[in-house]
Amino acid sequence: MKKTHVYLILLLSILLMAFPAYSTAQLGGEEIPEGVSGDDVYRVSSELYCDVCAGVPISSCPSVTCKAWREEIATLLGDGYSDDEIKEYFSVRYGGEVTGVPLESADRNLALGLPLVITLIIGVVIVFQVWRLSNQTQSRAYQAAQSAGLMADYDRPVPNNVDPIYLKRFMEMIETNE
Repeated sequence: MKKTHVYLILLLSILLMAFPAYSTAQLGGEEIPEGVSGDDVYRVSSELYCDVCAGVPISSCPSVTCKAWREEIATLLGDGYSDDEIKEYFSVRYGGEVTGVPLESADRNLALGLPLVITLIIGVVIVFQVWRLSNQTQSRAYQAAQSAGLMADYDRPVPNNVDPIYLKRFMEMIETNE
């Protein structure tokens, strides 16, 4: 190899290293700008979701669309966008489904607070019903046993449809057979 070829290769290598506009990310071959790491792209892309793959995070989605979105995230990070600005950008451009939660604070509070409120209301209703049923001492069976005069020595449950007169006759029959 001639000395000029070596100098030419050395000069080309220096020029290529002087202008490294993009490097290859570890996320799957995406191009990322200088100063942005694959971890930065992963951090943002793991909070955004693929609209084609139904709920798969962009960071782990193998589709061509998600690869392009990861490159777009890298470019936006290189341009100085914050994580929230990137989420807002994707939400406006591709729809609110890509963020996983509503970005508006009122909508987000409604989406997160409504299930809690409904759960609390259901819990209060259940507790009230249990309390009401446990404190209900005047059931029909209790009233039937009380009117038959059997409350002192009768502690077994009585069906609701028993007539007090028949209950009294039955109890008298049992007592006479003993």
